[in-house]
Amino acid sequence: LSLRDFVSDGPAFRASFDARGSLYEHAEGRPYGELVLHTHPTSVDAIPVPALSIHAHGTDQRFEASVEAHEPGAPIEADVSFVRRGSGAELGFDAELLSPELAKVARLDGALRGKLIARARGNLSLPGGTLETRFSASAVGLSVGPVAAQAARVSGTISNSSGAFSTQLALRAAHLDALGRHIDRLDAAAHGPVDAPHVRLALSGPGFPALTARAALS
Repeated sequence: LSLRDFVSDGPAFRASFDARGSLYEHAEGRPYGELVLHTHPTSVDAIPVPALSIHAHGTDQRFEASVEAHEPGAPIEADVSFVRRGSGAELGFDAELLSPELAKVARLDGALRGKLIARARGNLSLPGGTLETRFSASAVGLSVGPVAAQAARVSGTISNSSGAFSTQLALRAAHLDALGRHIDRLDAAAHGPVDAPHVRLALSGPGFPALTARAALS
């Protein structure tokens, strides 16, 4: 199946997939459907898209889906749910990525090394578009070019419950080597609007005193 068979000026995209589904009446009298879909690796305008495995089931009031993205070297597993609530609805998600060896992730082309575990979960309320999400990532033996850290962890939240997007973010790295200096520990935090957060940075290491800096970005 090629997208340009239907949209002449669309991106270059060709999909190959296997699918099966069923539809029947639920015990409550509502239609109940189930879909199992497996796609093959492809690309969109030369950007690689991994194979996907999707299993979705539910009614017009509630459905759930499990999704696996078979990214070479960094597979992603996600659970998605959709629930109607009165005149609105809520979309929930919980996704996890595990990469035992980042150097083997083909699309990174060796730019990153180390082990990474990342998770994001949250809810999107409709029709207002209110988003509440939490995320975290932990890395061991991480290196990016001339920068390396024995261990690093970042966690935080993003929300627009007050109207504008805001964030709470915390980063900690241990035994960091950068620009020819060794840093025993680095702690960074940010909070406030995503486009103008308040930031705090603290670090310590051999050969220089402990440093702390604060700033308001805009």
